[in-house]
Amino acid sequence: MAKIIEFNTGYCTHPACVITNSFSFTKMKFPAKAWLIQSNGKNYLWDTGYAEYFFEKKISHKIYGLVTPVHIQEHLIKLLEEQGIADKDISGIFLSHLHADHCAGLKDFPHNKIFLHQDCEQLLKETSSLKLLINGCLPS
Repeated sequence: MAKIIEFNTGYCTHPACVITNSFSFTKMKFPAKAWLIQSNGKNYLWDTGYAEYFFEKKISHKIYGLVTPVHIQEHLIKLLEEQGIADKDISGIFLSHLHADHCAGLKDFPHNKIFLHQDCEQLLKETSSLKLLINGCLPS
């Protein structure tokens, strides 16, 4: 039987009017989560959440952070270590999509196999860095 553990790595804020059909500029919080899936003696991740790498001194990161302010609570790698799991214990990482709140922690898992839908792979290959940013994805 599979076991799933949810981790909260932080959140971003966005005005309600951007997400809902309202005219409200009230800030809403959107959690950045990741999940550890343990099945048949293997560990898999579903997304990686935010990490300090988000604040790298790249113009795309700064623009993203201005439009969608990011608040990091904890790196997923540290949360996993608290569970006794190291990056080498992860058999693969599934990314739901390429927004920073789902994949900014990937740098903590440099040797892990990443599973990505073919549409996301194609988006990375065929889309300019600016267009990726406009769509909420960090080119790096």
